[in-house]
Amino acid sequence: MADDNDGAAAKPRRTPPYIAFSTLKTLFDEFKKHGVPGRIDRSVLTRFSGGVGGQLVAALRFLELIDEASIPTQALRDLCAAYQTDQWVAALRSMLKRAYSPVFNVQLETASPSQFLEVFRKAFPAPDETFRKCVTFFLNAAREAEVSISPFILKGAKPRRGPPKKPRKAKFPPADEPLQNPDVDNGDNGGGKHLPTAQVTKSEADMLVGLLDPDVMTTEEQQAVFTLLLFLKKSKKTATDQ
Repeated sequence: MADDNDGAAAKPRRTPPYIAFSTLKTLFDEFKKHGVPGRIDRSVLTRFSGGVGGQLVAALRFLELIDEASIPTQALRDLCAAYQTDQWVAALRSMLKRAYSPVFNVQLETASPSQFLEVFRKAFPAPDETFRKCVTFFLNAAREAEVSISPFILKGAKPRRGPPKKPRKAKFPPADEPLQNPDVDNGDNGGGKHLPTAQVTKSEADMLVGLLDPDVMTTEEQQAVFTLLLFLKKSKKTATDQ
């Protein structure tokens, strides 16, 4: 006997939203002010970048706020109407429970982080980086919807960040060495290229290090300014000698 579901198209498994939750709220705010358009496409998402706009459409579809043709559902209209009102928390919570129903099968208030992640990954598998962002979106939305979630889950879900990178500083030669410049050739046998005269003292180099902010200028830009100062110093010396 043939299965009753034979020939029926399987419902595609969608990836949950992995944009910032604040991005979705920005969209709700815009629709609250100007009304929900008849179709959600790129022409109404001009304030968002191309990549974010595409992710936003996918998020709305997962949350069942638009259909396959990107036509807004009544759920989207109701949610936008509730935004920034006393009904917002309840409306948001209802949306999350509908869209993430497998996740709500676990007792989120007492679940361990591993329990929560196992259920979430089983229901919504995704590559590791995308999965992390999906979880972050859900937890931020659930927090705003006042869903009771174990503090162990919230603590364990915070993304790890490495130590801040130190800015790269320009390297200046010792005061007793001429500054090498790839654009000026003094004709030495070794093929080295140097500024023909003029050297910078250590005190001058220290002053330049303070003036040239590595967070603003690249090493190449700093080198160009350094070369210009050497040229001006040489010109001043020549004018004095004359």
